Amino acid sequence: MNSAAVPRTVAAINAGDKLTLTQQHEAQQLLTDLECWQPLFRLLDNRLKDGSQDALEIFLHKIGIEIKYLADHERVAKRAREIVKRFGVDFTWFRLNILSATEGDWHLEADVLKAVCMEFRAQPDRVKCMEKICSLYEKKIPDEQLLQKYYSELLKIEPKNILALKYYKVLHSQNFDWERVIDALRKIMRWGNLSDAYRSAQELAAVHLYSKNDPQEALRIMKKHCADSPLDQSTILYDIHLRLGNDRECVQILKQKLTAARHPAAQAQLHIRIAALQEKCGHLDAALQEYEQAFEKDPDQIEIIDKVISICLQRDDLQTVLDWLRKLENRATQQAHRARVRQLRNDLKKRLAELQASA
Repeated sequence: MNSAAVPRTVAAINAGDKLTLTQQHEAQQLLTDLECWQPLFRLLDNRLKDGSQDALEIFLHKIGIEIKYLADHERVAKRAREIVKRFGVDFTWFRLNILSATEGDWHLEADVLKAVCMEFRAQPDRVKCMEKICSLYEKKIPDEQLLQKYYSELLKIEPKNILALKYYKVLHSQNFDWERVIDALRKIMRWGNLSDAYRSAQELAAVHLYSKNDPQEALRIMKKHCADSPLDQSTILYDIHLRLGNDRECVQILKQKLTAARHPAAQAQLHIRIAALQEKCGHLDAALQEYEQAFEKDPDQIEIIDKVISICLQRDDLQTVLDWLRKLENRATQQAHRARVRQLRNDLKKRLAELQASA
């Protein structure tokens, strides 16, 4: 059929004349090519009234034109809802055959999804559709108000939905509503996968430690739910034991971290932290050993010298101070540090000589 036949074809369609199947397909192709939408849609509607076996294909043809050429969101959404309701298609089919045509037009995609979501017959399809709506308002067309609305709708469809629970966990955290945060985390622990359970348990312990100021409950949670967790627990366990005054546990945690540290500066900092705890516990010899190791890793950490001198002076051990200063002077890499150590050593020599003279 050529373009010269268009007037006759349109007249036949308007008059409701019967066309053969071949004539229908030829007219459909010609009117599509020429973008004659009104007669084309009348033709397609006539085919549907006649009980065409290709009803789904006809609907797909109509919505394809409406998406590509007519830019009428409401019309497209209505057509999409009609397809889902009439033919009972699932979300996977819908995504491949209809939603893919809207790609890039995020507002149209959102309108279509909202129109069809509750028409899917199976609950898993409604969940997938609602999750897609939430994803659009979270990433493509950010709108916090609509995002909160549709995550709420998602929980109505599936109360155990992990994506929605994670969203509300973050939302309640931003509002400092810790009881609701705790409730969301416990639900994720109960209904999520093993990775979700471990991560949420550690977050729950963190909430009790940092926000609820309850290190005992935080420790209970870590022992009960995170004993086999592959996640790094060193930081939160250190903070828990520090709050509880368990200095020995803190030392053990830092020593474990020391085995994993690779950079000398990081190793030095860990030795310094261990030394401070040992000093707090009264283990001065152990503290001195840690400070010495810290200085070996990072000789430019000049504050170590002050720490060592302080310990030695507590023990009235001026000779050890002199020995240490000599050692530090030889290892210091910066001229200013060496000069400072040399001056301290000379001052202490004089002081020691005065003490010996007075004795």
